[in-house]
Amino acid sequence: DRNGVIDSIEVVPMIVDAYKSFNRVFSPSRADIESYLKILDRNGDGKVTLQDLEDLCTKYLIQKFEQDLNALFDG
Repeated sequence: DRNGVIDSIEVVPMIVDAYKSFNRVFSPSRADIESYLKILDRNGDGKVTLQDLEDLCTKYLIQKFEQDLNALFDG
């Protein structure tokens, strides 16, 4: 709804699309939705914002980069 916060209704298509990308069909339960929102809420303020998503993506990309570097030098 363009209010700057992702709510439980808006997160459902994100979850479904994530599973679709792995060729899986998934209908998230209320508990699944709440768990997903909790993971996305990086700063724990009870709201999922663009900053939360950016922080999560940055953390993932840094971890992936470090894993790739370790594999390159240790492998």
